[in-house]
Amino acid sequence: MQLQPREVGVLTTLIEDYIQTAVPVGSRTIAKKSNLNLSPASIRNIMADLTEKGYLEQPHTSAGRIPSALGFRFYVDSILQYHPLSSEKRNLMTEHIGDAKLDVPDLLRNASRLLSAFTRQVGMVLAPKASDIGFKHIDFVLLKPCLVMTILVVEGGIVQNKIISADPALNSDDLVKFSNFLNHLFQGRTLAQVRARVVQEMEAAKKQYQTMSGQALALVQQAFATDREREVFVEGTVNFFGHPEFSNPAKLRELLALLEERTRLLELLDQVCKPEGISIFFGREVEQDGFQEYTLISSPYQGQDSPLGVVGVIGPIRMDYAKVVPLVEFTAQVISQLLRNRF
Repeated sequence: MQLQPREVGVLTTLIEDYIQTAVPVGSRTIAKKSNLNLSPASIRNIMADLTEKGYLEQPHTSAGRIPSALGFRFYVDSILQYHPLSSEKRNLMTEHIGDAKLDVPDLLRNASRLLSAFTRQVGMVLAPKASDIGFKHIDFVLLKPCLVMTILVVEGGIVQNKIISADPALNSDDLVKFSNFLNHLFQGRTLAQVRARVVQEMEAAKKQYQTMSGQALALVQQAFATDREREVFVEGTVNFFGHPEFSNPAKLRELLALLEERTRLLELLDQVCKPEGISIFFGREVEQDGFQEYTLISSPYQGQDSPLGVVGVIGPIRMDYAKVVPLVEFTAQVISQLLRNRF
């Protein structure tokens, strides 16, 4: 729906004041804070039109209005100008998120914690989905007869170790041959593709009586026998206690329950995340129990060729989007670069 310039001016002033105060905004406030040179009576008429069009809501019988989900959507898509991050803040974030000494879970946890601190909202980082990660190489270490450690290295420097049983006749030279064979066989594939290829090759090895490849495939099949649960690192839930709109304990409990229920949180992140760029998701736009009064801002972080996971911030719908969006976007960029630098 097309808005007139005066309507855009009133809507912008009202939303930006509401972001700062969390209280309904009246026509006199807009008259003082805008450059529209309109009387309060004229502004009231415009506010009434915006309410009728669905951009504003009137929560009480007073003249004050608050933005609707449609109003916020118009604001972030058509009006908002983001605040670029200073070089000092960029350097600080890059330095504190992680370094080559951290394993990937610690790096992602650091990113979530730092994002929460800078935005004063709840920060979260969704770890990579195991089946989508690119295979790099696998090694086997003979611990003692019948016992082998598998060391699986995947995209982003993520290392997964597992101890498995093995034929007591196998020695260290056999294991080196196995790893060379498997690394050549699986190069350039995702873990999901590796699993599928293992099944195919096992059948072929049985039919052709290929003992070496069959033994190697049997070992890697054990290494892939179980998936680790996908992790979500959530930091800063205490920040919600500082927002006046969450003084209602029941409303706050709903959100905390959502953050604790990892399955719902994973579904939500998968639902809203785009393959690239920023996504701003208003809870009022969809049916998601306990999420109506919140907004999720997210951005994927990338591997070598495709997205690996998601960086996000959950906060009240009146978040300072001009500040938060660049922080989310830059955090995703830093994680992407740190993971790429490992290979």
